[in-house]
Amino acid sequence: MASTWSAIQMHFPKPEYAIRAAVFNVGNPAFKNFLNITPEDIQNTMNVVAAGFAFSRSAIQAFQGNDIEETNGTRGTLIFTGATASLRGGVFTSAFSAGKHGLRALNQSLAKEFGKENIHVAHVSFQTPLSC
Repeated sequence: MASTWSAIQMHFPKPEYAIRAAVFNVGNPAFKNFLNITPEDIQNTMNVVAAGFAFSRSAIQAFQGNDIEETNGTRGTLIFTGATASLRGGVFTSAFSAGKHGLRALNQSLAKEFGKENIHVAHVSFQTPLSC
């Protein structure tokens, strides 16, 4: 993750460019009966959460180097995408829900910690209807 961010910053150097937004849209689609979930499925889900930490760290460090933008009062915006599973579990979603909920909890913590530095952190959840 760090090398990817370094490559982006080399390609779009300051002060000519400023990274103002970053979107983390990752999930592990392990949709199985609970008893069929493997240790590998759980590890993959935890890897998604770990990737969210690494991505967030690099994004926030990039934002901290920005001046406050006059039009919206922020240094940058970090967006996590969610799913119904980030808000509630369901049949066949125990592994997927654990990862998505973990990312949502990370998002909430980062919003509280870095909002004071004018860094906006948001969670966008795309929900399916309750009948699904």
